[in-house]
Order: sequence, then C-alpha cells, then structure tokens
Amino acid sequence: MELKRKNAELEQIHERHGNTVLQIQEEHSNTLRELGERVAEFESYKKRTAEEISSLTLENASLREAASPKKIGQENLQLLQEAEYTKNKVEEECARKIINEDVTSSLEEEVET
Repeated sequence: MELKRKNAELEQIHERHGNTVLQIQEEHSNTLRELGERVAEFESYKKRTAEEISSLTLENASLREAASPKKIGQENLQLLQEAEYTKNKVEEECARKIINEDVTSSLEEEVET
C-alpha cells in the first residue's frame, strides 16, 4: 500500500516534471523566435542607420566644401580679377577713343590750314 502510494506520487511528480519541461521548452522556442526577430529588426535598423550616416556625411562634406572660406575667397578673387580686367578694357577703349578724336581733330586742323 505504501509502495503504491509512493509510486503514484512518483508518477505525479514525473508527469508534472514532464509538463514543466515541455512548458520550458515551448517558452525557450518562443524566446529564440522572438530573439531572432529582434536581431533581424536590429540588423535592419543598423543598415538604415549606416546608410543615413553615410548620406549625411556626404552632405556635410559637400556643405563644408561649398561654404569653405578658401573656396569663397577664390571665387571672390576670381570675380575681382574679372572686374579689374573689364575695367582695364574699358579704360583702354576710352583712351583709344580719345586718341582717335585727338588724331581726327589734329588732321582736320591740318587739312584746314
């Protein structure tokens, strides 16, 4: 009788143990599946973030280049040189017209005399 009772207890313990093991295995499988999903989400996020960082780095470099004082200084220098060249050409043209007028005037005076 005692042995049957102990056997029944042992079977109940064994059954509860089996059920607990199955429950733990199921929870473990669910946890692994969720972990896999989270890893995939993280990898996707990491890829998007790397692409965004790369894009922003290129944009930043482009903006720095466009706003660099050296480049602005070079552009300003070029504009000043172009303005100086244009001014010199206008002065030469004015001088040429004045000389032409003087020569024409002198020739007209000589012709009259």
